[in-house]
Amino acid sequence: MCEIRLTIDSSDHGAVSSVCVGRVDDWDKSASLFVGEASRRSASSLEATSMSAHFLGPLQGRTQLWSVVLIYGLGVNCVLCLAALPFQPLQATSLWVFLGIGLVVGLYQLIALWQCAYNSRFRSLGSVVRACVAVSFLAVPLFTYILVTQYRAQASNRRFERPPVVSSSLGQRGSR
Repeated sequence: MCEIRLTIDSSDHGAVSSVCVGRVDDWDKSASLFVGEASRRSASSLEATSMSAHFLGPLQGRTQLWSVVLIYGLGVNCVLCLAALPFQPLQATSLWVFLGIGLVVGLYQLIALWQCAYNSRFRSLGSVVRACVAVSFLAVPLFTYILVTQYRAQASNRRFERPPVVSSSLGQRGSR
């Protein structure tokens, strides 16, 4: 757990700094005394704002469950659906691309849900979320297999179908 300590030092001018797991975070460091110089922050305080921290936070179980469900789940899925709209109807290549992207994103979401399941006020909700994730891990390969085999079966049926015969009216008039 984190402990908050008031430190009086010439480097932090009495700011509150927190010591968490052997790391010192100095969010409250003041800017430098000289004009044009960068503020004096350590790399640990800048880490929380990087994209990798937002990407890796759920995978490491450091994100609240509601955030994983709403932002990383619902929000990302809405963005993927909107990204697929210009490609409707999906052709073979775009279908496989979106299937691959969906599988990668879905696995990321399942791992994030598993890791952050107990990051909620309701501990029993964590058990329910983990049970759903376990069922989903079993269902994803099954549904992927069904989707791929159905697509291939439809593609092979279309390949062997004969094109419809179009009769011309000229041939019928000439025979009379």
